[in-house]
Amino acid sequence: MSNKMYLTLKLSGRNMINTDGGWFGVSDPVYEFKKEDPRMNDWTVTHTSIPIMNNLNPDWPVETIDVGTLCSHLDDDIAISFTDWSRRGVEHYKYMGTCDTSINGLLSAAQTSSHLKIKDDAEEITGYVFVQMAELSEASEPARHNPPDNPQAPNGPMDAFVNGILGQVGETGVEQVFGLIFGDD
Repeated sequence: MSNKMYLTLKLSGRNMINTDGGWFGVSDPVYEFKKEDPRMNDWTVTHTSIPIMNNLNPDWPVETIDVGTLCSHLDDDIAISFTDWSRRGVEHYKYMGTCDTSINGLLSAAQTSSHLKIKDDAEEITGYVFVQMAELSEASEPARHNPPDNPQAPNGPMDAFVNGILGQVGETGVEQVFGLIFGDD
């Protein structure tokens, strides 16, 4: 098995435009990585973040992404497009802006604590992106980065609990332990 390159990334948005408008609505920003598809003469979405609800200064969780899904070379152009997420589906998302960069651009922004400008189609600044962390690693599998307070996520408390049991009783004893806990015969 050949090793893949992974990008571990943490982004934060600041002073993002409110596309919900009005007194009661605040945007729910989500970002999408896009790479140029020369065959289609268009940009293809390769990765989508989770939305951060009601927040114009979102801090997204750390993510680990296969670099091969984002680009072929570390200097290839990639776009990070920001939209206002909608429960009603993608067709109701509202465009907030885009920043153009590369993997090397993200690495540089993280090292220099600089920001990237989010611009709309008229090249007006609609917010800023701070690259809190950007690291490349080579591995046969990505490291998992999940919030520790999510008991359903890999590497969360439930994994620690199960791994603790495995360490004490081994795989064959797990069924017996869970049978005692949950009353299975």
